[in-house]
Amino acid sequence: MGNFGDNERDEIIYRSYIEEILKPEKINIKEFEKNIEFINDNNISKRNSLKPNLRNNIFMGKHRDTGEFYYYFKSSENFVTRFILSEEAFKIFNGNNENDIVESKRLKITSTLILIYYKEMIGYYQEKAAELKIEEMYEGFEEERLKEVEKIIKEIMIFFAKVYYRHPIYEERETSKYLEYLMEKYNITDQINELEKTLNFIREIGIYQLKRKEEKEKEREEKTREKWNIIFAVIGTVIALGEIFLAVTELFLK
Repeated sequence: MGNFGDNERDEIIYRSYIEEILKPEKINIKEFEKNIEFINDNNISKRNSLKPNLRNNIFMGKHRDTGEFYYYFKSSENFVTRFILSEEAFKIFNGNNENDIVESKRLKITSTLILIYYKEMIGYYQEKAAELKIEEMYEGFEEERLKEVEKIIKEIMIFFAKVYYRHPIYEERETSKYLEYLMEKYNITDQINELEKTLNFIREIGIYQLKRKEEKEKEREEKTREKWNIIFAVIGTVIALGEIFLAVTELFLK
């Protein structure tokens, strides 16, 4: 399909493969895997073609009922991001031919899927960050909101640890160049860095607001304590005066 490293040809390759892939979906992993007939994972790519964590979290299978062909990424224990492949694309992975041409095609499709997957995950986390509504944090912030922020940050950290690499491919210089072109074109690395900074910024706002809230509560507690101290002091004074009055009264009565 042309030499890699040529931006125009790389774009043609990307567009040709993307037509073979339907929009990814995030779904519950347990329900999904119950109906999947798994394909030998060695067919995804050679064992040493992709970075290990990424390679260990990519799976393929055929749905037993619908016959649809799935290629999916597992970035958490709860859900997967799955892609439906055309039959033609699936045959490239499911064949027994181990020659360099077949392996190169597998890596080209895998590179395209990695790029789309990264784009989808960035969009997913950007939406999650937008739902946090930063402006509301300045008006009032509860500890539960901070837990929401930390949950998203934790998910992103797992995503980084399991499947994200700036350079996902070890070998195949031409295919690696192709993926590097796509990563740069769609600004993947900068978007990831920006997202991480945004979430850390939101987290810092939350921690600051909670500290302010705690300080205000302490101030209220101290003021309340002072009021009660005054009240008890007054009560003590009244009691003392009453006792003096009774003592004087008893003295005169004698």
